[in-house]
Amino acid sequence: MNKDYNLLHVLLVLAKEKQTVLAAKKLNLSQPTISVMLRKLREQFDDPLFVRDKNTLEPTPKCEKILQTLPDVLDQLDSLYIENTEWNIQSEEEEIELYFAPPLLSLLGIPLVQRLTELAPNLTVQCQQWNLESISKLDSHRRSWGVTYLPIETNKNLIQRDLGADRFGFLMRADHPIQDNQVESVIEYPLCVCAIPVSGAMSQAEKVIHEHKIDKIINARVSDLNVMLNMLSQSDYIGILPKRFLSLVGNNYRFMPFPEHIIPNDRRRHIALFTHQRHRRHPLTDWLDNQLKIILEETANTSN
Repeated sequence: MNKDYNLLHVLLVLAKEKQTVLAAKKLNLSQPTISVMLRKLREQFDDPLFVRDKNTLEPTPKCEKILQTLPDVLDQLDSLYIENTEWNIQSEEEEIELYFAPPLLSLLGIPLVQRLTELAPNLTVQCQQWNLESISKLDSHRRSWGVTYLPIETNKNLIQRDLGADRFGFLMRADHPIQDNQVESVIEYPLCVCAIPVSGAMSQAEKVIHEHKIDKIINARVSDLNVMLNMLSQSDYIGILPKRFLSLVGNNYRFMPFPEHIIPNDRRRHIALFTHQRHRRHPLTDWLDNQLKIILEETANTSN
């Protein structure tokens, strides 16, 4: 039997959407066409591949085994064409997933998506906050990249590229009553961090407080930066954020660095781009790396 390798991508979409109707919409095809493709896939693999569970398609054991290796196979096939053609960001299409640590979603995510929309109009970008599942998604999803702060535990399947570093400090509304950044002054006010959602885990700020035996708790952890900004603007809350974030909030807020004896001024927290090993040589990885560094440089110049 002749094998139609073009159907392999349809198999991935069916596994993700779990309905032929949704897969048809995703691929801009008719539902009957998807049904015909699924029948051909079943014939090629000599397996039902999916069984119906109410209104959804659930993969068979053989299909699950295929799906474990299929993304790598398709990426290897894609790389054959990439290496023999002149790649351009305008040629990117289908869909990619981008994950950003909460503070970086506004700082880097928004301008990066805007550039992708302008330069790659046939590309769909799924932009999300980095969370507990992001590492596994970067590992298993076919076209996904993530940006977050170091240190972070990953696995051997992922690569990281250093993008630069942030200097964190205290952010508050412009007319906040605090006058200096000394620990004794800061702990008089409620503190808020914008942290990656991890149940019960300490943020980096909390670890510093614990290490220096400072009698103070973090009063609020939020995963939405806008929530933090509203809290800062409407109360005496003090937020812990990178200085470069001033490029977005302007004169409504002021920034104070951490005390030198707590965190030296030359100590900065590094940011990294993560993706699966299969994307190590993909030109889109290089393009994302370059653009993120440009955006970081622009924000640094604005906040200085």
